Amino acid sequence: MTFLDDRWANVPAALASRFYRSRFTAGLENYFNPLPNLENGDFAFMNGSYLQSATTNTATPRAIADYILKLREDAANPAGGNNSVVARFLFETMLYTQRLNSTQAFPGTLLVAAKNGFDRGLVAEVNVLFSTDNLRTPSGIAIIFTQQSNMDTASLELPRDFRGQLNRYLRDVSPQILDVLYPDFAEPEVTPGLNISSVLFQRRNNIAPCWQAYFDSNFTENQVDTLEQCWSNLGTRYNYGRNEDLGMGVILRGLDGADTRIIFIYTAPDGTRYSYQTDRRYQDKAGIYWFHPLDVAGQWRVDIYLNGAHVYQDFVQAG
Repeated sequence: MTFLDDRWANVPAALASRFYRSRFTAGLENYFNPLPNLENGDFAFMNGSYLQSATTNTATPRAIADYILKLREDAANPAGGNNSVVARFLFETMLYTQRLNSTQAFPGTLLVAAKNGFDRGLVAEVNVLFSTDNLRTPSGIAIIFTQQSNMDTASLELPRDFRGQLNRYLRDVSPQILDVLYPDFAEPEVTPGLNISSVLFQRRNNIAPCWQAYFDSNFTENQVDTLEQCWSNLGTRYNYGRNEDLGMGVILRGLDGADTRIIFIYTAPDGTRYSYQTDRRYQDKAGIYWFHPLDVAGQWRVDIYLNGAHVYQDFVQAG
């Protein structure tokens, strides 16, 4: 932003970032009078000037891959001391990040540890892949850097738009990335899981009130039976209007306090897959509430994986 006005050099990075991304001006009165007002042409000028002057970027895909390989070695070394602990904690923290666009097509037999970075017209996604039977040693890496084709235009996007062009591109190439990394992958047959007590489909606004009491209890186990009964009273609904949110309630039992990893995969009528992962720990029974927009008319398929096992499949109709 200093290419446009050298006074930005004196502005704290957090304030400048909030203004650049969301036009927040709080705190800028200490640096500007009047407050700045950027136009589309200003963004084109700033981005073009930056790209022309930048000569180095140490966060290349190769550099990141080399670092992840080093972390993989450290995490797998039980005698690695602090390096081993740090590597395992870093991977574990990345596993809490929701699946990014470039791994939406990945199956429930894999867990994805992820980190992304972005700016206007730019998105980078780093994915570290784990088999569910070995959460210590990664089995694959998928790193993809993207940018809009014309960085001088005034229409540069931030990636918060789910339907933005870079996000769409990353979701479109996700099946290709899977084919490169796991060319022999075949979706496993459904084997009903004993830990799944019930699964409910309903409109989001119907299912959410039952969830609220469980949420307010800080997810205590003694509220799970009440939650399941509340959802059972609603009954499952299989037909929805296009663009409605499909609400899903899942009750798990017999977890025995284990580290339980759950993956939901929604397959649209055109074959596009949307996948999410979550977990439950230190509990014997638990509830999960999820929703996804049914933005394509036709039959949708919903699959649930539990610790890598394909334990549930059902279908709903949209439109």
